[in-house]
Amino acid sequence: DLDNFKYLANYPNVVLIDDYHSKDWPAVYEGVANRMKEGSMKLRHVSASSIIFRGKQKQWAIGEYTLLTVVVATMQLERLESLREILKVTTHHPAVQHVVVIWNGEEMPAEVYQLERPPNKSARVTVVHRKVNSLNNRYDPLLPIHTGAVMVVDDDLVISKETIDCAFGAWKRDPSRLYSFGEGRSVTSSGYGYKPGGLPIGNDGTNFLLPRMIFHRKFMSVYFESHNQEVRDYVDSQEAHCDDIAFASVVTKYTR
Repeated sequence: DLDNFKYLANYPNVVLIDDYHSKDWPAVYEGVANRMKEGSMKLRHVSASSIIFRGKQKQWAIGEYTLLTVVVATMQLERLESLREILKVTTHHPAVQHVVVIWNGEEMPAEVYQLERPPNKSARVTVVHRKVNSLNNRYDPLLPIHTGAVMVVDDDLVISKETIDCAFGAWKRDPSRLYSFGEGRSVTSSGYGYKPGGLPIGNDGTNFLLPRMIFHRKFMSVYFESHNQEVRDYVDSQEAHCDDIAFASVVTKYTR
């Protein structure tokens, strides 16, 4: 049941756990312990009770699922195999509740639609069709997201369980911030480019690490506020794929 609820819970993902007692209800107790160990749940409160049911001590707990939604936008069938590899890793990660695949284009290819599947001991995959090809689509607050954390990745990214563990672990320590992972890039007076060797932020001009990001879903609503329309229009009007920079800039201004 704890696994089934994990894939159906809606933010803030609070669950009342019946029969939470290490001695009299060990299966429930161990199930919660396993969810906590994998990082998909934390306990908020444990309440003792004087009630005895069929000779066993009743006890309740309030838990909170700490889960993640992964968003991937695509418009190229040539990247379908890469997308399948992303789904293979993300859907089987214990903290991933849902993967949202966005197809940007007039017609939805059958091969993309067939990626959609319900949860079955792995995360749900939902395919969303957007006829207008816009990189802003992956920050749309109307996407079916039911977790606090959102991870946006490119459709050609090679990702591992350890990468998700690291990024999600950092986010859980301080959900008020936007986090990123990958090669450093820089914008300076002399131009723009990648910084080889994974240099830390601030080293030799590296000043951001994008476009692989993890953040609280509330920032999607911030980005789509009316006063940021000009920013979104600029993203749609140029070919430099700067949506990551635009989104991070809006979030930075909002969180100052």
